[in-house]
Amino acid sequence: MLSIIINNKEFGNNKNGDEHLKTLKKIFYHIVLLFILGGLFGYFFETIGYLIKNGKFINKQGMWFSPLKPIYGLGIILISALLYKLKKKNPIWIFLLGLLIGATFEYIASLFQDYILHTSTWNYSNMKNDLNGRINLPYSIIWGAITYLWIKYGLDIYLKFYNKILKFKLSQIIIIIITIFLAFDLSLTSIVTKRYSQRKRCIEATSDFDTYIDKYFNNKVFEKKFPNLKVKT
Repeated sequence: MLSIIINNKEFGNNKNGDEHLKTLKKIFYHIVLLFILGGLFGYFFETIGYLIKNGKFINKQGMWFSPLKPIYGLGIILISALLYKLKKKNPIWIFLLGLLIGATFEYIASLFQDYILHTSTWNYSNMKNDLNGRINLPYSIIWGAITYLWIKYGLDIYLKFYNKILKFKLSQIIIIIITIFLAFDLSLTSIVTKRYSQRKRCIEATSDFDTYIDKYFNNKVFEKKFPNLKVKT
Protein backbone atom coordinates (compact mmCIF):
# COMPACT_ATOMS: atom_id res chain seq x y z
CA MET A 1 0.00 0.00 0.00
CA LEU A 2 2.76 2.48 0.88
CA SER A 3 5.60 1.03 -1.13
CA ILE A 4 6.59 1.78 -4.72
CA ILE A 5 9.54 1.01 -6.99
CA ILE A 6 10.03 3.63 -9.68
CA ASN A 7 12.00 2.94 -12.81
CA ASN A 8 13.48 6.29 -13.80
CA LYS A 9 13.59 5.29 -17.46
CA GLU A 10 9.83 4.93 -17.51
CA PHE A 11 9.37 8.58 -16.65
CA GLY A 12 10.26 9.37 -20.24
CA ASN A 13 6.92 7.87 -21.17
CA ASN A 14 4.07 10.24 -20.31
CA LYS A 15 1.60 7.45 -19.67
CA ASN A 16 3.91 5.64 -17.25
CA GLY A 17 4.92 8.95 -15.70
CA ASP A 18 1.27 9.86 -15.05
CA GLU A 19 0.66 6.49 -13.41
CA HIS A 20 3.69 6.93 -11.16
CA LEU A 21 2.54 10.41 -10.16
CA LYS A 22 -0.91 9.07 -9.31
CA THR A 23 0.68 6.36 -7.20
CA LEU A 24 2.91 8.87 -5.42
CA LYS A 25 -0.13 11.03 -4.69
CA LYS A 26 -1.94 8.04 -3.20
CA ILE A 27 1.06 7.25 -1.01
CA PHE A 28 1.19 10.87 0.14
CA TYR A 29 -2.51 10.89 1.05
CA HIS A 30 -2.14 7.58 2.90
CA ILE A 31 0.79 8.91 4.94
CA VAL A 32 -1.06 12.08 5.95
CA LEU A 33 -4.35 10.36 6.80
CA LEU A 34 -2.68 7.54 8.71
CA PHE A 35 -0.59 10.05 10.66
CA ILE A 36 -3.72 11.95 11.64
CA LEU A 37 -5.64 8.79 12.50
CA GLY A 38 -2.80 7.32 14.57
CA GLY A 39 -2.05 10.65 16.23
CA LEU A 40 -5.66 11.13 17.31
CA PHE A 41 -5.86 7.56 18.57
CA GLY A 42 -2.71 8.13 20.64
CA TYR A 43 -4.10 11.32 22.15
CA PHE A 44 -7.37 9.75 23.27
CA PHE A 45 -5.70 6.48 24.30
CA GLU A 46 -3.19 8.21 26.59
CA THR A 47 -5.55 10.92 27.88
CA ILE A 48 -8.34 8.49 28.77
CA GLY A 49 -5.81 5.96 30.11
CA TYR A 50 -4.30 8.57 32.44
CA LEU A 51 -7.76 9.68 33.57
CA ILE A 52 -8.77 6.12 34.43
CA LYS A 53 -5.48 5.34 36.16
CA ASN A 54 -5.03 8.58 38.12
CA GLY A 55 -8.55 9.99 38.38
CA LYS A 56 -7.64 13.35 36.86
CA PHE A 57 -7.41 14.90 33.43
CA ILE A 58 -4.06 15.87 31.91
CA ASN A 59 -3.76 17.12 28.37
CA LYS A 60 -1.71 14.52 26.52
CA GLN A 61 -1.34 16.31 23.21
CA GLY A 62 1.99 15.89 21.46
CA MET A 63 2.06 18.98 19.23
CA TRP A 64 1.68 22.67 20.01
CA PHE A 65 -1.55 23.46 18.16
CA SER A 66 -3.01 20.02 17.46
CA PRO A 67 -3.78 17.16 19.86
CA LEU A 68 -1.97 14.57 17.75
CA LYS A 69 0.65 12.25 19.26
CA PRO A 70 3.30 11.93 16.53
CA ILE A 71 4.76 8.65 17.80
CA TYR A 72 1.41 6.91 17.26
CA GLY A 73 0.95 8.55 13.88
CA LEU A 74 4.36 7.43 12.69
CA GLY A 75 3.83 4.03 14.32
CA ILE A 76 0.63 3.28 12.41
CA ILE A 77 2.30 4.33 9.14
CA LEU A 78 5.19 1.96 9.84
CA ILE A 79 2.95 -0.93 10.87
CA SER A 80 0.66 -0.48 7.85
CA ALA A 81 3.58 -0.33 5.43
CA LEU A 82 5.31 -3.41 6.81
CA LEU A 83 2.44 -5.70 7.78
CA TYR A 84 -0.57 -4.98 5.57
CA LYS A 85 0.16 -8.04 3.41
CA LEU A 86 -0.10 -10.30 6.48
CA LYS A 87 -3.83 -9.70 7.03
CA LYS A 88 -4.70 -13.33 6.27
CA LYS A 89 -1.71 -14.81 8.05
CA ASN A 90 -1.60 -16.38 11.51
CA PRO A 91 -2.82 -13.81 14.07
CA ILE A 92 0.01 -14.75 16.42
CA TRP A 93 2.58 -13.66 13.83
CA ILE A 94 0.79 -10.34 13.35
CA PHE A 95 0.73 -9.79 17.11
CA LEU A 96 4.40 -10.71 17.63
CA LEU A 97 5.62 -8.65 14.70
CA GLY A 98 3.53 -5.71 15.90
CA LEU A 99 5.01 -6.08 19.36
CA LEU A 100 8.55 -6.14 17.94
CA ILE A 101 8.04 -3.21 15.55
CA GLY A 102 6.22 -1.11 18.14
CA ALA A 103 8.79 -1.72 20.87
CA THR A 104 11.72 -1.05 18.53
CA PHE A 105 10.15 2.14 17.23
CA GLU A 106 9.33 3.36 20.76
CA TYR A 107 12.91 2.67 21.88
CA ILE A 108 14.38 4.60 18.93
CA ALA A 109 11.94 7.49 19.50
CA SER A 110 13.03 7.64 23.14
CA LEU A 111 16.68 7.76 22.09
CA PHE A 112 15.93 10.57 19.63
CA GLN A 113 14.15 12.59 22.28
CA ASP A 114 16.93 11.95 24.79
CA TYR A 115 19.98 12.75 22.67
CA ILE A 116 18.56 15.34 20.24
CA LEU A 117 16.09 17.29 22.39
CA HIS A 118 17.45 16.22 25.81
CA THR A 119 13.90 15.56 26.95
CA SER A 120 11.73 12.66 27.99
CA THR A 121 7.96 12.21 27.93
CA TRP A 122 7.87 8.63 29.20
CA ASN A 123 10.01 6.53 31.49
CA TYR A 124 9.30 2.96 32.56
CA SER A 125 12.15 2.66 35.06
CA ASN A 126 9.71 2.34 37.97
CA MET A 127 7.92 -0.56 36.25
CA LYS A 128 8.88 -4.20 35.92
CA ASN A 129 10.16 -5.78 32.70
CA ASP A 130 11.55 -2.54 31.31
CA LEU A 131 14.58 -1.97 29.09
CA ASN A 132 16.58 1.10 30.13
CA GLY A 133 13.31 2.79 31.05
CA ARG A 134 12.54 3.31 27.35
CA ILE A 135 10.22 0.36 26.74
CA ASN A 136 8.56 -2.27 28.88
CA LEU A 137 6.74 -5.53 28.27
CA PRO A 138 3.14 -4.49 29.06
CA TYR A 139 3.25 -1.53 26.68
CA SER A 140 4.97 -3.63 24.03
CA ILE A 141 2.11 -6.12 24.35
CA ILE A 142 -0.30 -3.22 23.80
CA TRP A 143 1.58 -2.39 20.60
CA GLY A 144 1.08 -6.00 19.52
CA ALA A 145 -2.62 -5.93 20.32
CA ILE A 146 -3.16 -2.62 18.53
CA THR A 147 -1.31 -3.95 15.50
CA TYR A 148 -3.43 -7.11 15.37
CA LEU A 149 -6.71 -5.18 15.60
CA TRP A 150 -5.57 -2.64 13.03
CA ILE A 151 -4.29 -5.11 10.44
CA LYS A 152 -7.18 -7.57 10.82
CA TYR A 153 -10.07 -5.12 11.11
CA GLY A 154 -9.17 -1.45 11.14
CA LEU A 155 -7.31 -1.33 7.85
CA ASP A 156 -10.30 -2.47 5.79
CA ILE A 157 -12.51 0.21 7.37
CA TYR A 158 -9.84 2.83 6.76
CA LEU A 159 -9.42 1.85 3.08
CA LYS A 160 -13.17 2.11 2.46
CA PHE A 161 -13.13 5.57 4.02
CA TYR A 162 -10.04 6.51 2.00
CA ASN A 163 -11.55 5.40 -1.31
CA LYS A 164 -14.71 7.41 -0.67
CA ILE A 165 -13.20 10.74 0.36
CA LEU A 166 -10.39 10.74 -2.21
CA LYS A 167 -12.91 10.73 -5.03
CA PHE A 168 -13.48 14.43 -4.39
CA LYS A 169 -11.00 17.06 -5.50
CA LEU A 170 -11.90 19.21 -2.50
CA SER A 171 -10.81 16.42 -0.16
CA GLN A 172 -7.40 16.32 -1.80
CA ILE A 173 -7.01 20.09 -1.43
CA ILE A 174 -8.02 19.92 2.24
CA ILE A 175 -5.46 17.18 2.88
CA ILE A 176 -2.72 19.33 1.33
CA ILE A 177 -3.72 22.29 3.54
CA ILE A 178 -3.74 20.05 6.61
CA THR A 179 -0.30 18.73 5.66
CA ILE A 180 1.12 22.25 5.51
CA PHE A 181 -0.40 23.03 8.91
CA LEU A 182 0.94 19.81 10.46
CA ALA A 183 4.42 20.44 9.05
CA PHE A 184 4.38 23.91 10.60
CA ASP A 185 3.01 22.61 13.91
CA LEU A 186 5.55 19.79 14.11
CA SER A 187 8.43 22.15 13.27
CA LEU A 188 7.30 24.73 15.82
CA THR A 189 6.84 22.06 18.49
CA SER A 190 10.37 20.74 17.90
CA ILE A 191 11.91 24.23 17.97
CA VAL A 192 10.04 25.32 21.10
CA THR A 193 10.80 22.05 22.89
CA LYS A 194 14.49 22.25 22.08
CA ARG A 195 14.68 25.85 23.30
CA TYR A 196 12.81 24.94 26.50
CA SER A 197 15.34 22.17 27.07
CA GLN A 198 18.19 24.64 26.54
CA ARG A 199 16.73 27.12 29.02
CA LYS A 200 16.35 24.41 31.66
CA ARG A 201 19.99 23.53 31.07
CA CYS A 202 20.96 27.21 31.49
CA ILE A 203 21.91 27.71 27.83
CA GLU A 204 21.50 31.39 26.94
CA ALA A 205 19.75 32.64 23.80
CA THR A 206 22.22 33.09 20.95
CA SER A 207 19.96 34.79 18.38
CA ASP A 208 16.99 37.13 18.06
CA PHE A 209 14.90 34.10 17.17
CA ASP A 210 15.85 32.38 20.45
CA THR A 211 14.91 35.56 22.30
CA TYR A 212 11.55 35.59 20.53
CA ILE A 213 10.91 31.97 21.51
CA ASP A 214 11.92 32.70 25.11
CA LYS A 215 9.47 35.61 25.27
CA TYR A 216 6.38 34.03 23.74
CA PHE A 217 6.97 30.36 24.62
CA ASN A 218 8.43 30.75 28.11
CA ASN A 219 8.69 27.97 30.69
CA LYS A 220 5.31 28.68 32.26
CA VAL A 221 3.53 28.55 28.91
CA PHE A 222 5.43 25.45 27.81
CA GLU A 223 4.88 23.50 31.04
CA LYS A 224 1.16 24.21 30.93
CA LYS A 225 1.05 22.79 27.41
CA PHE A 226 3.26 19.73 28.09
CA PRO A 227 3.07 19.01 31.85
CA ASN A 228 4.65 15.53 31.59
CA LEU A 229 7.74 16.47 29.60
CA LYS A 230 10.98 16.27 31.56
CA VAL A 231 14.37 17.74 30.67
CA LYS A 232 17.50 15.61 31.01
CA THR A 233 20.20 17.84 32.46
